[in-house]
Amino acid sequence: MRATEADEQQLRTLVDDFVVAVERGVPREIAALLCAEEAESLLDHVDDPDEYEPIDVTEAVPATIHGIQVFGDIAVVAVNRITDEVKSLYCRRVDGRWLCCEHAEFDLTAAQLDGAAGDAAERVGALSNVPIGELALAQLCVLVDHGVARRNLLPILFRHLDWGRVREDDPAGYVQAVSTVFAVDPDYWVADSESQLRARLRAEDVLRDATDDADDALARLATEFLAAR
Repeated sequence: MRATEADEQQLRTLVDDFVVAVERGVPREIAALLCAEEAESLLDHVDDPDEYEPIDVTEAVPATIHGIQVFGDIAVVAVNRITDEVKSLYCRRVDGRWLCCEHAEFDLTAAQLDGAAGDAAERVGALSNVPIGELALAQLCVLVDHGVARRNLLPILFRHLDWGRVREDDPAGYVQAVSTVFAVDPDYWVADSESQLRARLRAEDVLRDATDDADDALARLATEFLAAR
């Protein structure tokens, strides 16, 4: 959904202010641009938020905005800065004011994030309309397998794997998730170098940790993945 002119202007200002705040390195300035939960989390991890001296940002590199979508009180801003890789900044409208809120992503659906998915979204049916935060690991795999919102869902899939307990708590889910990552078509990785790096690290982990027949099957997939890249 296209943003209104007022929303677009407020979101562009938010992005500019957020870049400056991060460059200045003052926790309270950054927190003022975050939704309450994330602001609290940031300040909880800072020894003394009032002890920081601002850094001079006269030479700060501005962000480039490539698109803005608004879904009610949630917005997705496609942005890049310093590198050419475009990423999604999630924002939430709180009391009429837009704030950065990474967790807002989980209230959106794959269909909303990937409006161009078309036939792929139809093939996965109702899954594409389930809020991302409610998707089980196996459901995430189905969406990624079908190429729906991969840029958004692959990082979530990696977070599941990075938690470290998936392999012990859900062996079948672990195998499905890792297999799904290795099965992503090679052309995709060209535009998502960050996820490609994480996939390579996962492949190296699989090869290092392989200890039984089930691991051997994943090890073959890992070897093929690394050989193709």
